[in-house]
Amino acid sequence: MTTEVATSTRATGDALEGIVADNLKELLGDWCKEYSSDFARRAMADLAFTDKQDVHSIVDVKTHRQGTGFNMPNLTSVERLSRLYESDTDVFSIIIVKYEVVHKTKVNVTSCTFVPIEFLSW
Repeated sequence: MTTEVATSTRATGDALEGIVADNLKELLGDWCKEYSSDFARRAMADLAFTDKQDVHSIVDVKTHRQGTGFNMPNLTSVERLSRLYESDTDVFSIIIVKYEVVHKTKVNVTSCTFVPIEFLSW
């Protein structure tokens, strides 16, 4: 990361989100039939894919800078989720990337979790 990016939690989060979106399709490999990371800024998803069993996964990438005193990630509304889950083939998942900035410009990812939203604790 550049010094300007690494000193901004929002810019670092956006950069990490971009890295995930640019590389997830390759990680999914043959399991992925369709993939998109082209969503509007206010969309509930950062990326989506359809797997070979025709399950459509809507994915929101969340980043968490460790060592900060306050974090409050926006997820999505219950109304939007209830509309999404009207289809038995839709799943809303979260990718949570926890990281720390070390040596001013180096970002160390400490964990990355990919989980359907219903598996997260309130």
